[in-house]
Amino acid sequence: MTRQTTNKIKLLLTVLFLGYVLLEVASYWRMQRPSGRGHRVTQEHKEAVSLRPHSDGDRPTVLLVGNSLILEAVDMDALRTQMRSQYDVHRLVLESTGYPDWSLILPSLFQQGARPSYVVLTISPAQMSSHVPVFMETTHYLLTPHEVLELSRRDHGGASAYVMHFLEYVSPYWGTRSSAQVAFKDAIPGYRSILFATGTEMLGPQQFDPERMRELAAVCKQYNVKLMYLALPANDPNGDQNAAQIQQAAAANSVPYLRPMADSDFHGDDYTDFIHLSAQGKAKFMPMFVPALLHALGTTDK
Repeated sequence: MTRQTTNKIKLLLTVLFLGYVLLEVASYWRMQRPSGRGHRVTQEHKEAVSLRPHSDGDRPTVLLVGNSLILEAVDMDALRTQMRSQYDVHRLVLESTGYPDWSLILPSLFQQGARPSYVVLTISPAQMSSHVPVFMETTHYLLTPHEVLELSRRDHGGASAYVMHFLEYVSPYWGTRSSAQVAFKDAIPGYRSILFATGTEMLGPQQFDPERMRELAAVCKQYNVKLMYLALPANDPNGDQNAAQIQQAAAANSVPYLRPMADSDFHGDDYTDFIHLSAQGKAKFMPMFVPALLHALGTTDK
């Protein structure tokens, strides 16, 4: 190999390395800028870990956890205002998460020191039953190395699973690449509507494993945290059937169950993309949700 060829290879490798570094920096900036999802998740996670059973004024602390459904359904400013005199309400939300994610995130939060009086899990009944893989941003933002190892074992993927999850944990690009893909596809007119319409048509009844509720209740009890479950509307054609299974499991494990409104209570313009509530849907949901939550908390306090 001539010196000229060697120099060209070195130049090419240098360009590729610098290009990858720029990709990592751009991914970090995109997510951690003040309006970025990573910035919000990081701040909410830090706040959640610092929670104690009671805040100033001896108010019990309440942590709502979930995905994008709660972002669109619950006005946090209004919720905090209406509950301020009795409870100190906080939130930790990561989009695209379901039961597989929160079965790892909740123990991780407690092991890092989070001790709210109450955790309110706010995902739809179908998401409680789902078997989708753990979201890569869960690994990147909300897990510790211990849970990353546990996730790799669960996947039964051998060395490749360990390597991939480790990359998602340490790398802004690998840990958030799906967000970049979604942002690109969202630029295609009508893409999101077509995606959700197709997904909704494919939904079928979900068989819920009661062991899931038992495990969540057990880990919360271990850390003296009271678990509650809020069934959020998600335009699920099998919502009543899915919700009934979870309500039964919640009762069996003494977990307060809230379903202020059924999916069938919302129609058309109440949804923005066939699954998330619109401003109109939120305006219907909030007046029913806040009293239901206050009642459930008050009942549990006694």
